[in-house]
Amino acid sequence: MSGWLGLAAPVLAALLGGGGISWLGQYLTKRRTAPIDNAVRISDASMRMIDQMQEQVADAQRAVIDARREADDARREASAARREMRAVSQEAEELAAKLHKLTRAIHDPYQSLERLRMMLPLPPATNGTS
Repeated sequence: MSGWLGLAAPVLAALLGGGGISWLGQYLTKRRTAPIDNAVRISDASMRMIDQMQEQVADAQRAVIDARREADDARREASAARREMRAVSQEAEELAAKLHKLTRAIHDPYQSLERLRMMLPLPPATNGTS
């Protein structure tokens, strides 16, 4: 056993001597900081992903705001078009009623030509021009 111990003692002394202890210390330090370095790398990658997601969310929110604005504009335009169509429809109904009344008057055998002329609207004044 002393032969084995005699052989191991110089090897151990060489390892633990000058460079060996510093190497062992560096190894143990690296071993302790490796999980921290990995966590920092993962954290940095996570932060980059979070920043990208936040930018995408901000872009999506702007798109939603723009879409809502466009939808509101379209609703206003549709409402204006409905109001205009109601007015046109009402005017068409009034004109149809006048035409129906005029048609009945024309077919009425007791209607005079003078009374028919009175039922017609006056032509616009042309002031001597065609």
